[in-house]
Amino acid sequence: MNKDEIKALAESGAAFRLFTNDRKEYYVPHRDFISVMPDAQAVIVYQVNGNGYFTIIPVWTITSIQDASPEQKQP
Repeated sequence: MNKDEIKALAESGAAFRLFTNDRKEYYVPHRDFISVMPDAQAVIVYQVNGNGYFTIIPVWTITSIQDASPEQKQP
């Protein structure tokens, strides 16, 4: 995956999941929950529950992206 693919999906407004090489997945309900760092080395995914937590994910660890509907969000 590269930053342009991730940015394009985020800008579309569709919900999606990021999968990483350590078999973790991160739910992104819409573009307000993800940021691509300016140097494109990592993305920041903010948790849905609004507690202020976030995860920094190196782009090179992202293995795939899958569309996700709002009903399928991660707990």
